Amino acid sequence: MPKKGKYRRTKTGVRALTAEDNLYDLFSGGEQRDDERSDNDQSMEALLNETGVDSVIHEKEDGAVPSRFNALKTVLKQYPPPQAELDLHGCTAYEAREKVDQFIHNARAKSLQTLKIVVGKGLHSQFRAVLPDIVEQRIVFFKRRNMVMSFEWEKRRKRKSGALIVYMHRPAS
Repeated sequence: MPKKGKYRRTKTGVRALTAEDNLYDLFSGGEQRDDERSDNDQSMEALLNETGVDSVIHEKEDGAVPSRFNALKTVLKQYPPPQAELDLHGCTAYEAREKVDQFIHNARAKSLQTLKIVVGKGLHSQFRAVLPDIVEQRIVFFKRRNMVMSFEWEKRRKRKSGALIVYMHRPAS
């Protein structure tokens, strides 16, 4: 194994890995002997030699169980566009919190599924925008109490969005 100074390093000083690096050697401190290899290692090597790496990767991808995130995205696609909207422009943090609480409770009572809460980007604020953080905290509070299923920023990122889309739990049938 070459000395530490011989490796290419990133800007932060972390050693950069190359395609030639053997991860087992790097993490175990030495090469693995054939008699130390597990049956699983030998079986995997035999499988890769028979079928090829590409076919094994393809098989893994095809048979992969969808992640929880993908399942949630599928469910959210079935939700309607926002059915009610709350505009918080000009509100103080306290007023915004109270209005969001009332809005969520009213939406739940009316069995609404999708809501839009406009918080603004804070372009006219003296410092930075306060409402996005306050509203997000309240939505997380309601999510923990199973009133809200999920939420997302309208433009996918908090600092670029001026609105939050809230997906309520569907009422029990």
